[in-house]
Amino acid sequence: MEKKYLYNKQTHALHIRGFCCHAKGVSNYLPFDSEDEAITFDSRASMCKLCKKERDKKLEVLL
Repeated sequence: MEKKYLYNKQTHALHIRGFCCHAKGVSNYLPFDSEDEAITFDSRASMCKLCKKERDKKLEVLL
């Protein structure tokens, strides 16, 4: 199973695979199964603003 969350160690940004231009085809990011798992790895991790906006938009459609 492919990991859904990608963590950039340099910027401490957490991306969702395929949700923004920074998370497409990147191989040097650390993969995680969940947002919580990434935050446990590094408490400074924060969700990418573009990914968060796209995630919220998709959740809004489901509700």
